[in-house]
Amino acid sequence: MSSARAEEAVSERPSPARISIQNSLQAGLEYDTNVFRVFGTGDDDFLTRILFKSDGAIRLNDETRIGWSYQGGGKKFVDRSEQDLFIQLVEFPFTYRPNAYFSFLLTPDFKYQNEDNSLDPAGVDINEDSLSTLDRVSFRFSLPRAFVIEPFGDFNYYDFRAIETYSFYRERGGIGIKKSFGSSWSLGSDYLYSAQQFSASPREDKENDVSAYGQYSSSLFFSLRYSYQDSNSSDEQFSFTNHRVSLLFSVPLWERDLPESALDAGESPALFVFHVLGTLQFKKFPSVFAFTEEGQRFLQTGQDDENFNSLIVKLTYHPLPWLAIETKYTRYSNAISSQEENFGRSLYYGGLRGTF
Repeated sequence: MSSARAEEAVSERPSPARISIQNSLQAGLEYDTNVFRVFGTGDDDFLTRILFKSDGAIRLNDETRIGWSYQGGGKKFVDRSEQDLFIQLVEFPFTYRPNAYFSFLLTPDFKYQNEDNSLDPAGVDINEDSLSTLDRVSFRFSLPRAFVIEPFGDFNYYDFRAIETYSFYRERGGIGIKKSFGSSWSLGSDYLYSAQQFSASPREDKENDVSAYGQYSSSLFFSLRYSYQDSNSSDEQFSFTNHRVSLLFSVPLWERDLPESALDAGESPALFVFHVLGTLQFKKFPSVFAFTEEGQRFLQTGQDDENFNSLIVKLTYHPLPWLAIETKYTRYSNAISSQEENFGRSLYYGGLRGTF
């Protein structure tokens, strides 16, 4: 075979898949003022946190990518060992983008949470072991004049091991539209509908969620979002309306020059990064909500930032591009909701995070 024929044969072979991987390890000490997340006055404790993350993708060709994201970590309390927790989360995003105007994304994920089986003497704690899976599908259409339309849907199964009647199935679907102005500004709006059925009880919840947002992304990042939620439950004590306002602000300070390879690997050029994330919720619950067994379960198994006002202030120092020293303050409260009993929880965190 001539050298020209050999070169032609080599050029016709498919190019090898490109693989990208980024890992991080985070560890720190935290103080929690309301360990059991109860209404009124709660118990406090110190705890250690550790989290390992691995994100990667295999580029099969110019149109198709298969990725993974794994998170595994836990919390170890000093006094309240019944709250010790181990969590694993894995997802496998699949992306197909045949051209610049259309893309398809499928993301299945699986989460397992295991809490220490011991219970506190007062009976406040419950064993919050759970298993959940979420399958999400979205389509992205890029239109003229920098418009983007994204219909989406997902299916979620949540198995709460401690109390069977809290396990549920949930289907959600919606559509988002975004308009960009130059390279920095964008405005958008989303609509979401969800139906949630509890597997061992007749309760069924249906929710409509409409939101609008503005976003700026350049040397700093700023986002302001307003959402209106209307949830109707077959059990009237769980119906509610909510006006939710969220603000996210992130600004890098004292940026430094890094080689292109370090930037491509995701290393931060900033010496300091300051973040503020605040959510204000004008949530109207029936007054009986806070005093029923069902209401307590809702608090203990629900995400605090979904149910209450929240404020997160975080400062990150990067002495090296791959190393971060982090301090964070988090506050949750129900100060403006119609719940009759107060809820408050504060977290004070300090730790290290390294990428490799």
